[in-house]
Amino acid sequence: MNYKKAVTVGIILVTLCFGLYQYVDKQHYVKHLSTQLADALAGMSHSISDNKELYEDILSSETITLQQIELIISNNEHFSNDIREFEAIAVNFNRATSDEIGYNTAVTAFSIEAIFYKIQWNLANEKDVVELPHLTTVMSETDEIKLNDEEVEQIHMIHALNELWYKALIKHIDGVYPDTGKPNYDIFFDIHSDKGFLKNDWIKLIIDLNKSTTEFLETNEKFEEALILE
Repeated sequence: MNYKKAVTVGIILVTLCFGLYQYVDKQHYVKHLSTQLADALAGMSHSISDNKELYEDILSSETITLQQIELIISNNEHFSNDIREFEAIAVNFNRATSDEIGYNTAVTAFSIEAIFYKIQWNLANEKDVVELPHLTTVMSETDEIKLNDEEVEQIHMIHALNELWYKALIKHIDGVYPDTGKPNYDIFFDIHSDKGFLKNDWIKLIIDLNKSTTEFLETNEKFEEALILE
């Protein structure tokens, strides 16, 4: 083989190796991001569906327990964090624009936490307790606390908004049970953890969540004002 042919073959081999490296590297980050998104989607599904059940139980009795408050706060915190993670990935990888995402969902979920913290602090003041963790020294986590009319109305609004989030989840995400909103683990990660990043379902979900949240707040200005005040 003469020198010219050897150089040509060498260039071809280097090009092929570089192309293979890029392909493998791309497959690696697609897999990594897909696994990250699948975990967050599963967590989001539980947050929304668990809160749905909690709100329904609370509204049926118009009472709440410390245990329920803690679960709702935790679920909304995780939901807010999961949405922020989706939003950051979508924008950073040019899967959606900031205008499309809007960022209202995560902020609203965070504000909902404050409403339930307020219920806790009202109870703490009533019981003459200076720190929230000390509430369990004067009452059980399962003791039923009677809600006032304003609190019941706010939780009705929160439940209605959560129902919109639930419907968006069922509409866009495969592998969740339509009657509960929870992941079907027999198929969920097979669907989402391999190449889920390349799919559009999670993009459509966060856009739909923001649209539903924005329209709900615009329609229910009194509730929006309550969230801002919290």
